[in-house]
Amino acid sequence: MLINYNDQVIKGRSLVKNKASEEPLGHTSQLFMQLELISCCMIMVVSSAVFPLPPPFVISTTIGAVAGAVGAFAVYPIDYIKTQMQSSQGSQYTDGFDAARKIVSKGSVRALYRGCGTQVAGVAPEKTVKLLVNDAVRNALTASLGCLPLWAEVVAGSTAGACQVLVTNPLEVVKVGLQTQTDVSAEQLIRELGVGGLWNGATACVVRDASFSAILFPCYSHAKDMLTFDGTAAGPAGLFIAGVLAAVPAAYLTTPADVVKTRLQQRGGNALRVAVAKDARGLACIPAYVAATELIEEEGRGVLFSGGIERVLRSAPQFGVTLALFDVLKRLCEDFGWLPPMA
Repeated sequence: MLINYNDQVIKGRSLVKNKASEEPLGHTSQLFMQLELISCCMIMVVSSAVFPLPPPFVISTTIGAVAGAVGAFAVYPIDYIKTQMQSSQGSQYTDGFDAARKIVSKGSVRALYRGCGTQVAGVAPEKTVKLLVNDAVRNALTASLGCLPLWAEVVAGSTAGACQVLVTNPLEVVKVGLQTQTDVSAEQLIRELGVGGLWNGATACVVRDASFSAILFPCYSHAKDMLTFDGTAAGPAGLFIAGVLAAVPAAYLTTPADVVKTRLQQRGGNALRVAVAKDARGLACIPAYVAATELIEEEGRGVLFSGGIERVLRSAPQFGVTLALFDVLKRLCEDFGWLPPMA
């Protein structure tokens, strides 16, 4: 299939005209509307010649990668602070503001972005897997059942979360190492850990991501329905709000698994004091349940929710941006005929 410039320009102008003629909106809505119009114009520019249309899978993958990368970059400093509070040195901070002040005082604002490149590069494929697998499983279950009950939404979300660990865990190991050690590079960490070391904390990571997505996607879907008025689908601002509302419970309720994962991945699990066997590289081999038990015995049950507020403050806007941008870009591609319309 080929994209024709004239057809796309006519569609683009029509879309821009329709958007511009809508009623005045609030500041947040105006911001998202401007982003949508910019995306529309970018598609028009890309369509300035006749060229083969990429397969829908390639377009969807690109949309997921862009949405994930933008969302991750927007909230990275909060993620950095959250990891510091969950590490074995987290007791030196009274709260997130205190952690931010001390981190900046030791270096500069740039210190809050240490490891950002690795995070953004890894989050793009991670969020792509999460978003596309969730969509694929939801569509398959809907086609099979004729509808999508709540349990099927949970299955789709948890499947997406479990699949993303293939990308998430190695990324998280390197990210945690960069955020808790200031004297190493990503390359040094990877050499030190080896391939096996990149899977430290994988069990806790699966529990965290599967549970997170099992909560996130059903909540997001129903929040979008609640923000639909007079049969009109939620706009960009409504999608952002739906994403924020869905991410709040998902982020906070999965904090214990995130804390255990962080401790297991910090210095190859050696941040934990429990006596266990170590492999040839000196990395601790600690089951997730053993790590959780030690943390409770040594630091109390409250430690399992350390950094929980910061996790919510990071995840809520991140997924508000990611989910809204994913849906907006997908709608635009559907309007242009680049993707088949979805129910």
